[in-house]
Amino acid sequence: MCFPALDSLKPEDVQRIVTIRQEPHTVMQALNRALAHYAQHIGQIVFLAKHLRSAQWQTLSIPRGRSEDYKTASPKTHSRGMYKT
Repeated sequence: MCFPALDSLKPEDVQRIVTIRQEPHTVMQALNRALAHYAQHIGQIVFLAKHLRSAQWQTLSIPRGRSEDYKTASPKTHSRGMYKT
């Protein structure tokens, strides 16, 4: 649904003005606004999942205090779900 709409945009469209909640935005600003909005919801989902999974939660990134381990590890050892918190 999203990608066909984006594919249909022409370079000159991104400077066109659209109205969101009675405020004018360029199409580019509207896209950035939507992306930030989706990111907020993703954060809410991750927060809730972390709360619900509690002890079984596996971090989605490098855990606190493990950055040096990550930097010194061989790239082949990096994989999803490698770290547990």
